[in-house]
Amino acid sequence: MRNVFLLFFCLVVAVTHAQMTDNFSDGNFSSNPNWIGDTSDFIVNSSAELQLNAAIAGESFLSVPISISLSDSIEWRFRIKQDFAPSSSNYSRIFLMADQSDPTLSLNGYFLQFGEALSNDAVQLFRQSGTVITSVCRGPDAQIAAAFDLQMRVTRFSSGEWKIYSKADSGGEQLLCLGIDLGSLPGQFLTLDCNFTSGNINHFHFDDFYVGPIVPDLIKPFVTTFNVISDSTLSISFSENLKVNDVFSLANYSIAGAGLPSSIAIDSTNDYSIQLFYNQHFISGNHYSLTVSGLNDLSGNQLNDTLISFDYFPVANGKVDDVIFNEIYFEPSSLSPLPIAEFIELYNRSDSAIQLSNWKLSDGSSTAVFPDHLFSPKTYLLVFDQNNLASFSSIQNKLAVVNFPGLNNDTGDSMSLKNASDQIISTTIFNDNSYHDSHKKSGGWTIERVDQNFTCDQIDNWKASVATPHGTPGFANSVSGNYFDTLPPIVEMVFEEDSVHLSLHFSEELFSTISSLNFAVIDSQNAVNDCINVEQLSTNGVTLTFLNPFSSGMNRLLIRDSLYDCSGNLVDTSLMIPFGKSEPAKPGDVVINEILFDPVDGGDDFVELYNCSSKIIDLSNWIISENDIMDPSIVKDESLITTEHRLLFPADFLVLNRNLENLQRLFYCPYRNKLMSLPSLPDYNADNGKVMLYDENGTVIDAMNYADTMQFYLLNSPKGVSLERLNGYHGEKENVQWHSAASSVGFATPGYRNSQWFGETKTTGRVEVVNEVFSPDNDGFDDMLAVHYHFDDPGTTMSLRIYTKEGIPVRDVLINESLAIEGDVFWDGFSNDGRLALPGRYLVWAKTFAENGSASTFSTSCVVALTK
Repeated sequence: MRNVFLLFFCLVVAVTHAQMTDNFSDGNFSSNPNWIGDTSDFIVNSSAELQLNAAIAGESFLSVPISISLSDSIEWRFRIKQDFAPSSSNYSRIFLMADQSDPTLSLNGYFLQFGEALSNDAVQLFRQSGTVITSVCRGPDAQIAAAFDLQMRVTRFSSGEWKIYSKADSGGEQLLCLGIDLGSLPGQFLTLDCNFTSGNINHFHFDDFYVGPIVPDLIKPFVTTFNVISDSTLSISFSENLKVNDVFSLANYSIAGAGLPSSIAIDSTNDYSIQLFYNQHFISGNHYSLTVSGLNDLSGNQLNDTLISFDYFPVANGKVDDVIFNEIYFEPSSLSPLPIAEFIELYNRSDSAIQLSNWKLSDGSSTAVFPDHLFSPKTYLLVFDQNNLASFSSIQNKLAVVNFPGLNNDTGDSMSLKNASDQIISTTIFNDNSYHDSHKKSGGWTIERVDQNFTCDQIDNWKASVATPHGTPGFANSVSGNYFDTLPPIVEMVFEEDSVHLSLHFSEELFSTISSLNFAVIDSQNAVNDCINVEQLSTNGVTLTFLNPFSSGMNRLLIRDSLYDCSGNLVDTSLMIPFGKSEPAKPGDVVINEILFDPVDGGDDFVELYNCSSKIIDLSNWIISENDIMDPSIVKDESLITTEHRLLFPADFLVLNRNLENLQRLFYCPYRNKLMSLPSLPDYNADNGKVMLYDENGTVIDAMNYADTMQFYLLNSPKGVSLERLNGYHGEKENVQWHSAASSVGFATPGYRNSQWFGETKTTGRVEVVNEVFSPDNDGFDDMLAVHYHFDDPGTTMSLRIYTKEGIPVRDVLINESLAIEGDVFWDGFSNDGRLALPGRYLVWAKTFAENGSASTFSTSCVVALTK
């Protein structure tokens, strides 16, 4: 069959022409011209490229007859792409001319080889005589050591001179090598020979073939890049080699106001680049214009006169906060006008240009290393993954990088920017809370830095963009303004690790030096226990070692000297933070004390816990959940409160909220240390639901059902109004009652005593009115009637009713409810049919039944006062 195949090729030679071209735009390789060989192993793909498409590993070739004479000057042009790092088992040979079509036979001809053993892969031209192979010329080592895509041009003159050129899409044509070979063998075939393993059966691509007379160069050279190297040195790169005499003519490079260069040098690493040296130093901030003219390429094509304008700034390496994170797009959306690609915008705050070569952008798991880029002062730079380059084609100041860190949606990320010396220049932490806008945090908008001069990392210094395009990439931010941090750091957690060690956690990073002199412990007898060592655990966490063991019971940590945050805010040294050994909780020790389940637009739910026991309780690994109100075994959503130690002291509050900044903006929050950020807090239903609290063993510590019908009747809207617990701190048999937070406190009391608090009431009788006169107007002052009860024996049930002075029933407050020994019952001033009672005196009647069968009746009166 091979002999028949060769005979066929010999017949085809008779109809070949002196010139061959094929760009495969007709979708095949079997006509005009007709490639023959292992045709089943090749296809023309959807990009109109000839592509290897073999079934198994091996060697495949295609060949086409050509008719050329070595007495002529000849040119070959083609494109070759190999999607892999070449090796001795994965390479290709392009036979420019050969007297045989089959490359596996003994033949005479010339070929280019793309790939070899080890990592110094270079493009190389060989002459083959029978089975003897001789190198003619070799290009630069390692040029094709990785995957590549090159436009190749080969010229051969009748003198025997060979020249090999290549061109990548990102640069000009480059002369790879020059060689002399006086071989006089005729050429009859152009052959593509692919050698490959199973992993590369479809990773060879070829296109745009031309074989024929040398095509004259009619393309003018042009400037490709321009850089300011120093205050007296410029760098210019061109699209191709230029005539040497033109390059070194000083008159061809004139700067208005600075004259001609004093000398010129060719860049040793790039034949197309030159450096211009001027005697006159450029002045920082000045604008200059460089005129480049009189330059010709090797074919005599003259470069058009080119005017290059530039502003000179000194070049610096960059120090801390010279470059900052200015805008972040971490949750793209197809509904947004912005590109569907993540990006980070940097801003150069300094007065110098900064060379970003080898700078690093990292989130801790992925790190992008910046290529060469001169970052001008007071300008913006968009950084993104190079795979998304097409998405940012309209942006001028941009930098595409490899291995751009993937920005986490919703939960956000922590980013750092380091210079070439690995010095941290800027850091930032961002998440959904950075938007400060519940309508935009679902994505499609950027977050922008508010104040570029405030360089401390504060979440309140970021906001969602308000620009019409949903962001301002490459331009000044739409939310630009002033930001001031006036909040001092607070101690969020103190935990007794053992008898002499405390773990201490601050609300933010401290920038002051922390030493043992900053701390002491005071015991219950006011004895001082000195700190003797500090171990830094994190940016805002330390472990303290003390001289003496801690005393039993409650101790207090004293912060002696000034500690401050990035903004210079001092830790309050007047406070002494309590700590002690924690005890296991039992049901009812910690209760749900307040809940906001229907927040205003832009706000978030919160749940307040209260320690009504005498124990110090550790909330580590506790869970708060939203359960089905009809079937509590069905958990709709749940959140782990914390995996760290979080102590809740007797009579202390803790508020759980997704966005503490919003909470403090919307409500009065006097105690920041009683607020805890919990981004995963369940999003409670706005109509009704069930909250459940579990300890680390899964034991239910407290639960409550809520509904909007439990709110004060006369509220214009329950939105943004919390429900507060009125009673139920003394035992699980208490009839727990709830009421809307008062208007006088802004409709919520996160982190402090409820607005409807009546305090601990002790009475001499068994049932007694606490406040005889009340006004049910929800202003926070005597809004409800409080009735206190105290029984000698447990298991008592009680009915409590309100009547008019004429004896007409108004409200059934309790009907045969089982009660604890002591507690409170409340009347909100409304009748059974939901109407507000008219001002006047009313009868309060109660009847109790003890477990021993005895019954008692109590009666007194109260006054409903005029409301506002």
